Order: sequence, then structure tokens, then C-alpha cells
Amino acid sequence: MPRDDVLAGHGLIDLPAQTISADEARLLHLSRALRFHWDEPVEEELFELRDSMDEALGFLALQELSIATGYLPLEEAWADARRRLAATLWPAAARGYVDGYGFIGVRMLAARVNVELGLPALQPPEPLPNGAIRFAGMLSELRIWYEDGPIDIWLSILDDFALSDLDKLDFSEALKNARPDHVAPDISFALLGAATFLSRLANLFDIMPAAERPLYGIYFSYWLAKFFGRSFDGGRFKRLPDEPNWPQLFSQSRLIPTDRRADIIGDVAILRATWTATYTLIEKLAAVEERADTREAEKVRARRRKPQPKDAPQRRHYKRSDEPVIEAAAEPAPEPARPRYRPSASAAEAPEEAQAPEPADAEEENEGGPRRGWWQRSFGQ
Repeated sequence: MPRDDVLAGHGLIDLPAQTISADEARLLHLSRALRFHWDEPVEEELFELRDSMDEALGFLALQELSIATGYLPLEEAWADARRRLAATLWPAAARGYVDGYGFIGVRMLAARVNVELGLPALQPPEPLPNGAIRFAGMLSELRIWYEDGPIDIWLSILDDFALSDLDKLDFSEALKNARPDHVAPDISFALLGAATFLSRLANLFDIMPAAERPLYGIYFSYWLAKFFGRSFDGGRFKRLPDEPNWPQLFSQSRLIPTDRRADIIGDVAILRATWTATYTLIEKLAAVEERADTREAEKVRARRRKPQPKDAPQRRHYKRSDEPVIEAAAEPAPEPARPRYRPSASAAEAPEEAQAPEPADAEEENEGGPRRGWWQRSFGQ
């Protein structure tokens, strides 16, 4: 873990280059717990650790969204974001988890506060003004998701991560062929979760200005991509050829009541427009970073091609045996890396070290009120 003065500063924190003092057994356990579930099924005893990682990364993604929408000034979040990124992503397995499960917002936050993850970088956009109210509404929406059992079942089907005996193939076949009067209870439960997923996300995005939709879409990009038949791989969302066509299945299934079909089609249209804008923004941010890397490489090559003065020692690939060795001219050192974002000179002092987000099942009880999720405790909702 870097020192406090490093975390509060503006210099690059290169996590892959950090010296790790953890023992091999702990690293092996993390590597096994955070492996991709599509490569090998995950044992149930590892669910709690993965849930904790999801919540920690979810907080970081929300922190990026709060900055991007103007809810939280960058200078106030700077030190805390760097501290949380370093504390959460010090193992290579955790950084691989970020990459494999498409935590786009985490990569954007790392680039924003000058933390190197060893992953393809995404240049974050400039913060938008006047987005604080909609961010507060987003936190309220997350609370509903957190407490909704049917949505959990639907998302497990969408991700092919079984929380019940119902899998993706069974559910897609039911949408194609089942009759409304012969529907198993688990199919009905999953269908309720899917309908809630569509309607709540569509309502959330429908009230947003067009400029803000993709920023919020990035937070939900993993699930939007899965719904529209894509998966995150190699720094890009790629189409899955064998994935069920969920938009078509929901639009045509006989399990959808006739009086709800138009609503479902409308919800799918809103999510499709949001996903298109989100995907376009992600590709644009990745291209900006690639162009910046290309320009830097061109500068280095130009420095190497720069003509030397006539009296300067010249490079030679060989020498005659009767002449002295001439040392090659030294190349200029590359410029030191600079942070892409830097708080203003008037920024407040770095806050005290914050605690990492607690696991999903470690909730607080409010006196006389409902239970609070980690996002409410962290963002004051």
C-alpha cells in the first residue's frame, strides 16, 4: 500500500509495479475466488468474497459517476479515490476481475486520479454541470435493486451465474414456447424480475438529458451489454453469437400479457438507445486514449530521428579494425508522465483515510427506518 503522502499527491501510482508482501497462499486464494465464472463454476463458499469485491468496485464506479455528473468535486474525491483503488486492486487477480467483468467506471476513475492498473486505459470525460439531482435519484434506484429478489434471479440468468435451478437456456425456451396457462413458478418469478429490470431502467434513463444517459449507462454497461448480446473482452464489448436475442424474445413472447406488450417494446427501445449511446461513448473514450498513446509514440520516434549536429559523434553499426571506438550519441530521456487530471491549487486538504466498503450482508439498521445499503451510507442518502 503506498504511503499516505503518495496517495494524497498527484504522482502516478503504478499498481502492477508495486511490491506485494502478501503470502502466496493468500494470493492463490484470491486468484481462485475471483476467477471468471464462465471458465469454471465458482464454489458457494467463495460467493461472499466475490460479493464484497463487487460492492467495493461498485462503490468506485459510483464515485466516478458522482464526479462525472458534478455531484462530487474531483478535488474532494482525489485522495479517497486513490486510496480505495490501491487498497482494492493491489492483487493482479482483482485487476483481472475489473477487466473481465467490464467495470468501465473503475478504469475511468483510475485514469482520472492517475492510478495505473495495467489495463487498457479509458480517458474519462470532463464533468457535466447540473447533474447532482439525477445522481441522487440514481442512488434511490439502486436501493430498490438491492432489495428486489426477482431482479437478482433475472440477472443471474442473464449472466449465466446460477442462483437457482433455472438457467439461461430454460428461460429463453420458456419465452419462446410456454403458454400463459402453463408457466412454472420459477419462470414466473424470473419473468417478473426481467420486466422490473426493463421498466425501472427505462424509467431512469427516460427522464435524463441525452448528454447524461451514456454516463449512467456506463454504470449499467455490463448488464445492458448482456441484454443486447455482447460481452466485455479484451477491452471492448464484443458480440456473442450464441446469446439469446432477449429484446426479440420479450417483444414476441406469449408470456407477456397483451396489454403490457407495448410497454415492454417501449422499454426495450429506450434501453437500446441508451446502450447505443453508451457503447459509442466507451469507444470514443478508448479511441482518445489510443490516439494519445500514438501521439506520444510519434514524439519518441521523432526525438530519435532528430538530426545530430555535424560535430556530434555519429552512430555506426560497424567499425574498421584500425579505427577507435566512437561512442553513440545519448538519446534524450523521455518526459516524465504527468497526471491526466489534477485538483486545483485551492483544493482542500486530503480527507482522513476512509474505510473500505463493507460486504453486502453487513448493513446498518436505522432507528425507526429502513435498512440502508452501502451506497446510502457512503453518499449520505
